[in-house]
Amino acid sequence: MTDKSVKYALFIEPDGPLKTDIIEWKKAVKKQLGRQSFCSHPPHATLIVFSSGEPRARIVKHLRQAVAEIPYFRIESRGTIVLADGNGNSAIAYRLDKSEPMFKLQKAVADAIKPFIDRTGMATFCSSRDRYGASLIQYGFPFVGRHWIAHMTIAALGLPLTHPFIAAFRQQTVRHDFIVRRISLWRITGDRHDKEADIPLRGNR
Repeated sequence: MTDKSVKYALFIEPDGPLKTDIIEWKKAVKKQLGRQSFCSHPPHATLIVFSSGEPRARIVKHLRQAVAEIPYFRIESRGTIVLADGNGNSAIAYRLDKSEPMFKLQKAVADAIKPFIDRTGMATFCSSRDRYGASLIQYGFPFVGRHWIAHMTIAALGLPLTHPFIAAFRQQTVRHDFIVRRISLWRITGDRHDKEADIPLRGNR
């Protein structure tokens, strides 16, 4: 990433009861556990993160073209997930059920921004035979493809997996769904997230 590059992310944003539950759990984290990583981030699932020095308008134009023929679709969440990093931290999140429309959308936007990715300083030691490495080499992001575990994070907690707060999160019954009508482009600076554009899918213009 060069000095002129900007870090961006493409998000799916939830709505309805799922968005409400994410916000309420974020409030609970702040109240009971204080400041925790990712807790201040807006509710979302990440399609891809990338850096680029290209003008924002050009990136948005290509993204609009890429999703112009992708119809809006329904996403379901039927469970939670806890992702441990091996260092005693646990990210709690709502898991999104895998679906063909979701994978198609991710591939379309990844291909659209591929020519604009700033690869300065990007790891070159990854093996293309590994799906994470192959994705990193191609898109600058290791999770493009069917190995992507789509989720909406509440926070990354500095707690063991056995902590009562994590147990309470895991024990809830989850039955959520919402319509993905658009994606959004965000500029990321540290923990700060600024929305740059909403990009509608087909049938939602």
